[in-house]
Amino acid sequence: MKKLILFIAVVLAGCSFYFAYGKYQQYQFISAATPVVKNISIRSTKAARYELGGESNVTYKEIFERLEEHLKEVDNKIIDIQSISNDANKEQSSVVINYLQASQEFMRTVLQQNRKQLASSSAIQSLTSSMSDLRASVGTYGYEYASKAAGRSIEEAKNAVSEQSEAVKDLIAATKNLAKAAKDAEKLLPSNALISQETLSALIKKLAPEKEKEDPKKPS
Repeated sequence: MKKLILFIAVVLAGCSFYFAYGKYQQYQFISAATPVVKNISIRSTKAARYELGGESNVTYKEIFERLEEHLKEVDNKIIDIQSISNDANKEQSSVVINYLQASQEFMRTVLQQNRKQLASSSAIQSLTSSMSDLRASVGTYGYEYASKAAGRSIEEAKNAVSEQSEAVKDLIAATKNLAKAAKDAEKLLPSNALISQETLSALIKKLAPEKEKEDPKKPS
């Protein structure tokens, strides 16, 4: 009987140790992941400011270079998190990686939207110039040449504007997805390590057509 009681006590002690050790590993993971997540959240917030007008003195070239750097950094940070993931923290790791991937997709769509915005702006400028040339054209040959050039410019401008519109839709979807990922991550990480819901709400309100505006805190 005593041996049985001793055996049960040893088993319970072992279970308690295993449970405590698992919790310790989870704590260690969260402690290591928090600064990684905060690093990426700062970068995502900067990306959002490009769209919100908080970085008005930055050129397109600088935006492209910075966002490309941010995207490479996210790749590195995802690898860092994967390297400390294990069975004890796999649920926490999944949430963190999902947040980092959502941040990466968000920044990628900001980059794409800015590229399309620049292309659209250039196409419209070209169209304006072509229409000016058409109005100033002299003679039949000059008019026909200018007319064809204007026609090409109209088509290019239409395509560029359409592509930018699609890029904006992609950015809206990525913003909503990041908001949801941040909401899930709030259960594990300090709120100041995550991009703020207020920033994402402001971006949705700026980008979305009136009928599509909604609080990104509410998952669709």
